[in-house]
Amino acid sequence: MYVGTIEVHTVNSTVGTNPEASGCFYNGAIDEVKIFNRALSEGEILFLADL
Repeated sequence: MYVGTIEVHTVNSTVGTNPEASGCFYNGAIDEVKIFNRALSEGEILFLADL
């Protein structure tokens, strides 16, 4: 489990690609992407994993 602060960045977020590695893409399916405005507790993560 990660413990600490969440760094604030001003760059765009991406899913399935690495903007720092040109031509590097995820080769597969990505579904149920969720972005939260805060760190989730361990209980929240376990709850979401069971959905």
